[in-house]
Amino acid sequence: RGQGVGELLLEYQRKVFAPRYPVIVTFVNVLNPRSYAFHTRNQFEDVGFFNFNGNKYHMMALPTPERWTDTLQQTRRVFSAPAGISAGPG
Repeated sequence: RGQGVGELLLEYQRKVFAPRYPVIVTFVNVLNPRSYAFHTRNQFEDVGFFNFNGNKYHMMALPTPERWTDTLQQTRRVFSAPAGISAGPG
């Protein structure tokens, strides 16, 4: 921890994924505050919550560098439709 490895991996992922995907999406268990802090510190936005198998997860989204325009708004629209998903804790 604290060596910058996560940031280097994330930057590599953004470069590799950018030509094909407009956004990187990950799910962070609400019981993992260190992961949540890492992702928010690295510009991921919390776009909602969902429950799965008795656990609650944050949906985190990060636009890739070449497609920074309206990607988060598009991601919010995609994740706002399914039943059981909310925009905040609940």
